[in-house]
Amino acid sequence: MGRPSGARTSTHAALLLTCASILTCASILACGGRANPSAGYLPVPSAPGGASRGVDTTGSSTGAAQTVVPGGGQGAGLSYGSGAVASGANSGEPYGGATGSVVETQEAGAAVTGSVGASSAAPAMIQQAGTCVGWSEDPSLGLLTLNGAALGDVSAAWASSETDIHVVLGADSSVSAPPPASSAMAVAHWNGSQWRADPLGLTGAIGGISGTSGSDLWVLFKESPSGPRILRNKGATGTWTPLPLAAGYSCAFALVVLGPEHALVSARQDCNLLGYSGAVLEYLNGSWKALALPQQPNEPYSLFTLSAFDASHVYGVGYAYGGKMGAFVLDSFVGSAWATGLVPGGWLENVVAAAPDRIYASASNGNDQLYAVSADLASWTLEADTGSTSYSNALVATQKGTVVSAWVSNMIPGSSFSGGPTGGVLGSPVSIVELRGNVGSSCDLLQGFGQLAAVAPPASPFVHLFASGPAGARHWVKRVDP
Repeated sequence: MGRPSGARTSTHAALLLTCASILTCASILACGGRANPSAGYLPVPSAPGGASRGVDTTGSSTGAAQTVVPGGGQGAGLSYGSGAVASGANSGEPYGGATGSVVETQEAGAAVTGSVGASSAAPAMIQQAGTCVGWSEDPSLGLLTLNGAALGDVSAAWASSETDIHVVLGADSSVSAPPPASSAMAVAHWNGSQWRADPLGLTGAIGGISGTSGSDLWVLFKESPSGPRILRNKGATGTWTPLPLAAGYSCAFALVVLGPEHALVSARQDCNLLGYSGAVLEYLNGSWKALALPQQPNEPYSLFTLSAFDASHVYGVGYAYGGKMGAFVLDSFVGSAWATGLVPGGWLENVVAAAPDRIYASASNGNDQLYAVSADLASWTLEADTGSTSYSNALVATQKGTVVSAWVSNMIPGSSFSGGPTGGVLGSPVSIVELRGNVGSSCDLLQGFGQLAAVAPPASPFVHLFASGPAGARHWVKRVDP
């Protein structure tokens, strides 16, 4: 089976340490927490600071679709020019300045050779290179509103190309008067020139967005007023229709679409996380089938993330609830059978494959770390150690094999995770590790971020990073491949 259309992405909401002893679905899902153009990419500068947040949509129970053009001007858009960006282009005004200009600078960073070998090998600590450069911010995503509320909460992202990017957004939970629940969430779509917000008409914790194209999108709600469900957008009309989950399953955690009418959903019959392992539900041509997970001795578990390199190579991070609790399990599906392994230490966050024999997992083991994992899941090589600890991670790989992992702590007072007034500062700086082969670099983006999601569109040299913000979602882009 060929490579599924769309970016290889990996985001999730796993249990936090403070929630490890809570064994009800409602409590677990409420914990949130941890949960992929050329060198001339240059976003058009945003409108002056006093510009409107875009077209406000009112008068509908779900809200009409809203469109925002970067810069606020008719016909404006992001430029994907092929020429090199001049050093310091558009860098005269730092982000957050009076005009909200976009920062675009040349890539720089301290390179370090990652270790290769057994899992016990210690890599050189990746040295922080200060504030990241080479990343450009597109401020137009943050202009999207729904029924008057800023769409500032990022849940998940997926892309089929550079001109077909989708981000699930919610109304910022810290605002004093949020919109009705039926109109609090939307899918923001980038078509190459502008963002458009399509209301979902439903609210709840998101398990993922995936698809085969912009007209075949799947969104998994892990929880909603009526339980877990999938919404599908089959066609360009923007109409979301429900797809019932397999009978007998009341908890769902993650979703990945492998092809037309072919998807996997990790799920469990009940939400207690006790006694037995969950399953992976395969949807194929209108029918559901349960696939049993491989067993870990004395460690029942459920997969809380799913990501796919192609339709024959799928990976997931499992949360164990047996002798030791935590996200310690890594599973892979190769061809027709599942395999399983245990991380040698720490708390797994996400997994992505740059190739079937190049698997990478992000973990927290005191510090945020990036591992290379053998295809049989038996050998773990520590490739990067950031020297810091966080609670939200996004991990992607480009089609040329560059791996980008981003971490941020959104557990501090005033963050989108904890709610409440932010005073203009949200979360902490985003720590970013880029790995090309065995050479890595690390840097920090500016402070002011919450929950993360990322995409690496197929055949694109760019990685897109999305983050929650109190005044609207934020979108950063960098060319990471030649």
